[in-house]
Amino acid sequence: REPLEKPFHWAVHRSPWRVWNFRALGLLAMFLGMRMVLSPFAVEIAHMEVMAVYGSAAPLIAALTATLGGLLLITAAATAVYRPAAA
Repeated sequence: REPLEKPFHWAVHRSPWRVWNFRALGLLAMFLGMRMVLSPFAVEIAHMEVMAVYGSAAPLIAALTATLGGLLLITAAATAVYRPAAA
């Protein structure tokens, strides 16, 4: 008896390019979302002591940092599901 997902694998073959394109689009969408969320606070972010070094690029750096933090959180959650620490 074949698994239920076997016909799907016959119809739609896994393509590494397609997978990485969707991952890149997701990362871009997350970055753009962070930019939109942080844009009302651009002046406050630029005047923070920690971010003052970056000048007018401070909101961009904050959005990039938040995006990478979200990416790592999602990666950790997915890894925990597939490779549980306590097996």
